[in-house]
This record gives sequence, structure tokens and C-alpha cells, in this order.
Amino acid sequence: MAIVKFNSVEEFSDELRKEKGNIERRIVRLTDLFTPSKLSPNIRLVQVIATFIVCAFPAALPAAGPHIVRLERYCGDIWPLSGTAPPSEADLKTMERAKEVSEQIEAVCRELSLEVRAGVIEEGEGRGDGKG
Repeated sequence: MAIVKFNSVEEFSDELRKEKGNIERRIVRLTDLFTPSKLSPNIRLVQVIATFIVCAFPAALPAAGPHIVRLERYCGDIWPLSGTAPPSEADLKTMERAKEVSEQIEAVCRELSLEVRAGVIEEGEGRGDGKG
């Protein structure tokens, strides 16, 4: 299954609006993803990931197959010093940016009457026929 990727929230939101009638099960998956940095395993890169599946035969493109639309928005990194230390100001700003991105996506989904669920759609998931 093809994947269409964005890192701009605005472009992803525009794509949601354009595909609103073709989104499988009317579900958008949204999550914060924390991955270890290659620089140091203690540093965590923070991304907001949003995904949805465009059905196999959208009205605008009758010959198109199903595909995943994915937003990968980097929000910063966090540097946890220890399990008991409070988060730094920079860490709090990173988490606030992630929250703002998630809220933007949630607002567009509400506008379009789409359901937001946790998680990420990966290639190979879903059938693209509207049945899951």
C-alpha cells in the first residue's frame, strides 16, 4: 500500500479535508511517538504521528488503490536526567508543541466529523475496502 507523507500540519489538514468522504471507517489515528536519539539513548525525539487510510476507490480517483496518508511532525526532544528529576523547561516546551499539534489535528477531525483514535496505521494494515 502506498504511503503519502507530510510533515506540515497545514498540508496534512488540507489532505484530510480533500479526502473527508474517502477516509476508511472515518477514523484518524493520532499518537505521540518517542524514539531514542542516535546521539544518545537517553535523549528521546518527540514526534506527533497521524494516519488514515484512503479507501480503495475514492470518487475523485476511480482507478486509484487504497493508500495511507501520514503526518510525521517533529516537535523537539526531551533529555530526562533521572527518573525523579522534574522535566526541564525545554522538555516542557517540547511536550507543549506536541500537544498543540495534536490539538490542531483533533480540531480538523471534529470539523469533519471524523473519529480520532490512538495508534499508528502501518503499511500492510487495513484492506482498503471499507471493511477494516
